Amino acid sequence: MPGRLSKVYYSGGNRQSSQVTSACDSDHSSTSQSQQSCERAERGSSQPVPPLKLSLSHLKANKYRLKVFRTGFRSNDAYSAYIDMGAPKSLTTGQLAQLNSMTRDLPEVDRVVRVGNSGFYNFSLPMHTNDIILVTLGRVGKQGSPGAH
Repeated sequence: MPGRLSKVYYSGGNRQSSQVTSACDSDHSSTSQSQQSCERAERGSSQPVPPLKLSLSHLKANKYRLKVFRTGFRSNDAYSAYIDMGAPKSLTTGQLAQLNSMTRDLPEVDRVVRVGNSGFYNFSLPMHTNDIILVTLGRVGKQGSPGAH
């Protein structure tokens, strides 16, 4: 049976690139030794890579709410926990609640930042292979809540 092949590309700080490739059997009902080996490899596949450096420009001088959402290995990731549970065919109510709590998609960064007259804002984020980042920046109203853009 053909395997699943996934590739993730990331270009970080100093024009360095990394590629992660994994190929596993797509038959998840199999408990073969090769499937178990593949699952162990996927669990440990996240490695640090150069930080993501963002430079935002052409912003109006103001306060902004910066939010960063991450999905990746052990971040908003119920699949790794499911494998750690032994990949049960059926979940208990407690296990399901535990997995659901891991995918609430809460921001890992939620803060108000100030952009000066230059209109620039720079920051960096630590990264690992297989991470997906969503960054939002919204202008803050007079009382600290997001205002009209």
